[in-house]
Amino acid sequence: HHFSVFFSPLTEPEEGEAWSNLASAYIKLKKKDFAFNALQEALKHSYENWKMWENFLYVSMDIGQVTHAMQ
Repeated sequence: HHFSVFFSPLTEPEEGEAWSNLASAYIKLKKKDFAFNALQEALKHSYENWKMWENFLYVSMDIGQVTHAMQ
């Protein structure tokens, strides 16, 4: 949860895309735990975005957080 201190000003609904982009960067860096957290934040702002849900599902399964993926 280290990144939340630096990115806490992202509170507007349109910022879901920014969180998703951050998650993508973490995925490329092989830091899927951080990507998982970033995608959780992205979905708070863009709940209806199916692509973010798809990415969240894949990352959740990759890091063994399947229960989160099914909620």
